[in-house]
Amino acid sequence: MTTLKSLLAATDFSGDAGHAVERAACIAAAQRVALSLLHVINGTSLASLRELFLGRERAEARFVADSREALERLARSIALSHGVHAATRVEVGPVLACIVAEAATADLRVVGARGQRPVRDLILGTTAERLLGRIPRPVLVVKRAAPGAYRQVVVPVDFSASSAAALESALAVAPGAAIVLCHAVDVPFEGRMGLAGASDDELYEYRRRSRERALQDMRALVAGSGEAAGRVTPVVEIGDAVRLVLDQADRHDADLVAIGKQGQSALGDLLLGSVTRHVLADVSCDVLVASRPRSG
Repeated sequence: MTTLKSLLAATDFSGDAGHAVERAACIAAAQRVALSLLHVINGTSLASLRELFLGRERAEARFVADSREALERLARSIALSHGVHAATRVEVGPVLACIVAEAATADLRVVGARGQRPVRDLILGTTAERLLGRIPRPVLVVKRAAPGAYRQVVVPVDFSASSAAALESALAVAPGAAIVLCHAVDVPFEGRMGLAGASDDELYEYRRRSRERALQDMRALVAGSGEAAGRVTPVVEIGDAVRLVLDQADRHDADLVAIGKQGQSALGDLLLGSVTRHVLADVSCDVLVASRPRSG
């Protein structure tokens, strides 16, 4: 099983970012993982501040210094509450590019679901969602406060490389949690079979065989999870994948959903799969998004 060695929590000092830092501190404390805190000052916004104050460099320097002090206060706070001593870094520049650059060597990046500009996020997509398209390693999107370690995780799988990576990431981030491994069976050409005159019995048998194949694949995936197999519950149902994930998350009171960035029909690393995008938007708990392993 993969183990975490380093975490990066990005913060803009918003409420959701505060939850993200708290969650990162919980994971770092429980697993004795190195934690870094990052705050990025938007370079364009800083240029506007410079113009507002007629180019006075002192105003810009004071703003940067205040940001560094705020980040240091945050680090001192989690040191007191969690016993975690976090490294801090303030960068000036394009927010996404800076986070991507700083996240290059971290095993896990932790971000809040919403930032300080929710209206802009609704138009352009949240910073978290845009990051997911550019960071090739797992990203934990935090939606609520962290009362403790993750207890219940739902992992939707389609047996692609991305879903296998999601299970591996879930085992690393939530090593003690119970895991529901769920798969929604998509029965190919079911509608056309009815139009072609297939009987109800034939359709039933077609669904049964499709579900049985999925169950065999699920058993193999559970067996491959090693010592964690005893706390993995497989669920296979015929129907819509998004509905199944949301239903399982609600039924099991999940505090985390771990999902692959793309499924079997992925078009490229810059795109999020439609199931992942819908789950990220609609589920109320935290979401861990994992990429498929790079070949070679």
